[in-house]
Amino acid sequence: MPNRPFAPSAASQQKCVQVLVEQEEAPHFIVGAAATPDTPQMCTMGKPTQLKVKVGSANCQATMLVSAQAGTQLPEGASLQLISSVRKQQSDISPEICATAEFILIWTPLLTQGGFNKTVCLEANSMHAVGCSGTKPTPSVHCMQLHVQRCRYTMQLDQQLQEIAGLFDVDWMRLWSLNPTLLHPDYVIYGGQNIMIGHLYSALRNEMPQEIAKRMGMSDVQMRALNYELDISASLEAGDELCVVPNSCYGAVKSKYSGLDLSSLSTYLGRTAADVHPIQASQHAPPSH
Repeated sequence: MPNRPFAPSAASQQKCVQVLVEQEEAPHFIVGAAATPDTPQMCTMGKPTQLKVKVGSANCQATMLVSAQAGTQLPEGASLQLISSVRKQQSDISPEICATAEFILIWTPLLTQGGFNKTVCLEANSMHAVGCSGTKPTPSVHCMQLHVQRCRYTMQLDQQLQEIAGLFDVDWMRLWSLNPTLLHPDYVIYGGQNIMIGHLYSALRNEMPQEIAKRMGMSDVQMRALNYELDISASLEAGDELCVVPNSCYGAVKSKYSGLDLSSLSTYLGRTAADVHPIQASQHAPPSH
C-alpha cells in the first residue's frame, strides 16, 4: 500500500464517576388529617369504619405494601385494600417522596367486640426492596388506637327491634325501653341509626364482673358477649365500664352492700358516691308562729 501520513492520536481528558449503591429505605407513613390518622378512632358495632392509610417512598419505582405489623393481626373482620398508587410529577418530586400509595382499612366491628380497645400497628414495605446483601430494609411502623363503644349498635337498613334483640340475646321490650327516642317498637328504623343495647355500668372498686352478672340476672356468657375479652373473675377498678342488660325476673333483690352504713361502705368501696354523707339537719330552731 502506498505510504500515507497518519495523524497523531488524540485522547480526551479522563473523567471519573463515582457510583454509590445505597440500601433502599422502606416507604414511610404520611400522617395527618387527610392521610393516616394519628388520633384514637372511635368505632361502633355494626357500622363500617373506613380509615385511610397513606405511604410514600423516595423510590419512584417502588411498589408499596401495607400490612399488619409482623407478629400481630388486624382486628377480626378487618382488611386492608390498595386504593391508588401514584408517581409524582417531576415538579412535585422531593427527596423524601417520589411515589405515594393509598390504602384503606375497612372494619365493621362484630357484635361481640363492644369495648374493644387496642393499639393496632401497621408496617410499610416495598415489595421488591431487597438489597445487594439480600436483606430487606427495616419496615416503617405506624400504630393507631381503635376503640369500639360499649352498648351501642348501628342499625342496618330495614332492621327491626325484634331482630336486633335476638342478635344480643335481649327481649325487644327491654331493648325498646333503652331507646326512648323510638316511639313505636314496630317502626322500620332507617339504616345507620345508633341504638343502645344495654346499660353502661360504672364499676366500684373491687367489684367482680361475675357478681355483677348475677346481680343483674345475666348469664356469664351474655356478660362476656357484651364486653370484649372480659375476664369475669378479675376484680374491677373504680370507674371501669361494663355493658349490662338487667333482667328483673332473675336479678338479685339485694346486693351485698345492702344494710351497711356509710362508713362500712367506704371500707368495701373506697372513695365513691357512698362516701357522700347526708346533709346535716339545720341547727337553728324553726321560727315560732
